[in-house]
Amino acid sequence: MGFNVLMTIRAPKILIIDDFLSEDVLTGLQEYAIASAASFVPTGVNEDRPHDEARPPRQSSRNIDGLGPFKQEFQSAISARQDEFMAALGVPHFTVHETELELVAHGDGAYYITHVDVLTGDYRALQTTDRIISAVFYFYRQPKAFNGGELAIYPLSKSAEPFRLIEPDRNRLIAFPSFVPHEVRPVTCSSGAFADSRFAINCWLRRARNYA
Repeated sequence: MGFNVLMTIRAPKILIIDDFLSEDVLTGLQEYAIASAASFVPTGVNEDRPHDEARPPRQSSRNIDGLGPFKQEFQSAISARQDEFMAALGVPHFTVHETELELVAHGDGAYYITHVDVLTGDYRALQTTDRIISAVFYFYRQPKAFNGGELAIYPLSKSAEPFRLIEPDRNRLIAFPSFVPHEVRPVTCSSGAFADSRFAINCWLRRARNYA
């Protein structure tokens, strides 16, 4: 096995883009998320692997109304850079069949254990597309009122230690291949206020199953 192959296995490629949205759009999105507190419900997971029911694999909330009036604008910002994502991550070019979006909030004690975003088993059988590229966009009101919530990226070879630990900076987007193991480190927020949460938009670029 050559050196380049070994490096690919041990150190997956990651793309970090700061100042992803304009300040006006970012402020509007932030105000929308905070005003939509009543529309946030507990998140779930789509996986076939067993887990400890005493400690759910994921603790956060998602907005059942999605991005609301900001969906099209955010999706356009993603679409405008999807070729950049593929090139930077070493993903062969593909036609994006669907852009899946999820608006989530991580308050005090929230986390997501190490996982991959690629669906398997019965969950994948129900889909006509596959997740190929994952992206996470972060925002929160200022001054920042929480700690933690870093994105831990793990090497593809089995390891208990992350390859990268990335801060969830405001207006930062991180992209990586969907098969890469990653984790949301626990969040601490002393106020406990929803408005002080670590907000994020989870995004997946999906390829049709019957691609050429």
